[in-house]
Amino acid sequence: MRLRNAWITVDPRNWKTRDDMTINVGLGTGGKAQQFAQVMALANVQKELIGGGKVNMVGDRELYNTAVELTRIMGHKNPGRFFNDPTAVNPQTGQLLYPPPAPPTPPPDPRVLALHAKAQADQLAVAHRAQVEQ
Repeated sequence: MRLRNAWITVDPRNWKTRDDMTINVGLGTGGKAQQFAQVMALANVQKELIGGGKVNMVGDRELYNTAVELTRIMGHKNPGRFFNDPTAVNPQTGQLLYPPPAPPTPPPDPRVLALHAKAQADQLAVAHRAQVEQ
């Protein structure tokens, strides 16, 4: 058995209690196609949640984890070739390497736009009258 990156010999007969352990059996996990379909189903649920405004339930890290899992199932060992880790930090500055984009600016108020257009029209009318009087 490997423990803390060192191989050790284990004899289960010497264990006093056997209730503090977890066993994971690698059987019945399905093929790659089934795993891919399951992770894609999760990705679709994430997409629906984001589209429904539930951004508190799915964040950048969860989306990245889904992308990494899909990459692993496809047989690629380096997901960094395809996706940026949103939690990656520059060791020298301590800042995020890939900060999230700034939120889009809200569209201007239509009333302000109408007032601005009216002011421009009034200004042009005054300039036109001044030109006619000359």
